[in-house]
Amino acid sequence: MLIISNLEDFTASSPTSIALGRFDGVHLAHKKVIETAVNYEHTLPTVFTFEQSPHGVLTGDMVYSLQTLAQRREMIESLGVQLYVCPSFNDVRDMLPEEFVLMLKEKLNARHISCGFNFTFGKYGKGNAAVLKEICAKYDIELTVAAPIESNGEPVSSSAIRQYIEDGDVQRASDMLGYRFYIDFPVLSGDKRGRTLDFPTINQKIPHTFIHPKYGVYATKTLINGKWYKSVSNVGVRPTVGSDYPRCETFILGFSGDLYGDSVKVEFFRFMRPEQHFASIDELQAAIAHDANTALTEIY
Repeated sequence: MLIISNLEDFTASSPTSIALGRFDGVHLAHKKVIETAVNYEHTLPTVFTFEQSPHGVLTGDMVYSLQTLAQRREMIESLGVQLYVCPSFNDVRDMLPEEFVLMLKEKLNARHISCGFNFTFGKYGKGNAAVLKEICAKYDIELTVAAPIESNGEPVSSSAIRQYIEDGDVQRASDMLGYRFYIDFPVLSGDKRGRTLDFPTINQKIPHTFIHPKYGVYATKTLINGKWYKSVSNVGVRPTVGSDYPRCETFILGFSGDLYGDSVKVEFFRFMRPEQHFASIDELQAAIAHDANTALTEIY
């Protein structure tokens, strides 16, 4: 997949079919938009996106990511996209809707565009799907607007997925994503306290820009060297023993080994209980044992 971040020095030689959107999470509705572009014949399947959140840039609000940029790019490429265009949002934020579409025509040789029903674009967000339809007709560009996708009777959206994750409902979030919500961060050297509790764990720092699941204990599965292991993860700040930062601490059933420095994928299955403070290390050890047994006997 060719990645372009500077459009000044690039012009597409082949006609393109362009999927427009930020695609954070590449959820079920996003996949529909992207697959429409990929399946348009005799064109180069293209995604035009922003790796910054336009809302975050315009308002200064933090918009927590559902994936790292590398994970998003990898998933988009797996759908068959060949050209990934990701300029800075500031490069196009002041374009009027027609200027934006004309840029897609002149720089990216757009023959077809796909977007979601609620797509907005152009200065002050004045462009929408109806405006895009009028402009595309003017420049002889075919447009496909994807209808809403629902999961359990609710429209799929990145904002809804974020809310479910923050509420601990990783099952509903995963239904909307079309895959299990996961983290995939480097394993850090911890205080090795878990070894003294007979429950050695891996520790992964959750970046401050990444969505933070509700603090608590989750039934999870962990991928190591191509093999999945059942696991139990605590997300939070470990109130019994303390932590300097939010982390995901995972006890992997049936695995022992050194994973320091490795990026490890942990998939979230179900929220089990809130994070809590225990009066003693013995109580903490008993709780970990109970969580592991509950996950094995009731969840998997």
